[in-house]
Amino acid sequence: MVISFYGEGCFKIQSGELVILTDPPAKESGLGPPRFKFNLLLKTLSAFPPEAKSSYELVGPGEYNFKIADKEVDIEGLFLEKESTDKFIKTIYLVN
Repeated sequence: MVISFYGEGCFKIQSGELVILTDPPAKESGLGPPRFKFNLLLKTLSAFPPEAKSSYELVGPGEYNFKIADKEVDIEGLFLEKESTDKFIKTIYLVN
């Protein structure tokens, strides 16, 4: 497994052909977006109620299962109640 840091909360997590991107930087940050292909996008901070913009984007708590590159990927999103408000929620993800 290779984990690369791209600034702010953005990480690339790669295991074989599986590539997960977490929290790409906002345009306002001045950082350019990562320039690589990824299979899953995990957003740890989202507006309330959370809404995914595509089938490969995970937003908010829940249990998810994907089959990518002949591998089963199980992801559990856990709600961080003390760090969330009525306007946004924070989620931590466990990837197996």
